[in-house]
Amino acid sequence: MKFICINNIGDFPEDFLFAKVDVEKYELENNIIEERRKLEDFILSLNLQDSIYLFKSKTISFSIKKGLEDSYIFYNILDQDPEGKLLEKFKSKISSMNYSLKKLTKISNVDLIDMDLEKKDLFMLKQEFYV
Repeated sequence: MKFICINNIGDFPEDFLFAKVDVEKYELENNIIEERRKLEDFILSLNLQDSIYLFKSKTISFSIKKGLEDSYIFYNILDQDPEGKLLEKFKSKISSMNYSLKKLTKISNVDLIDMDLEKKDLFMLKQEFYV
């Protein structure tokens, strides 16, 4: 699994572009898409707004994609994380789930009210909360 940051595409464009090509090759071979996409269309296809990791009021939006050579997590850090603690917490959590969001448990809004959000991390998938 490779982590590809959307925030700094300008710093390391080759990482993003290699991942884009790999994902599109997989999607073309498996008839998920019919043709390659422009960069902006590929970024939109990631639907980063659909999967969000939350911890201590800070968030990372992400998308997990399979490629021919590897799998990728494209992510966007939505809040300042100068020490990288949020990213490391996210990597550790998603790794412990073997990169499968199916292992998460849906919680109700009432459960959310009773949680200590300073100590518990959450996932918001398509506007529903999971732990």
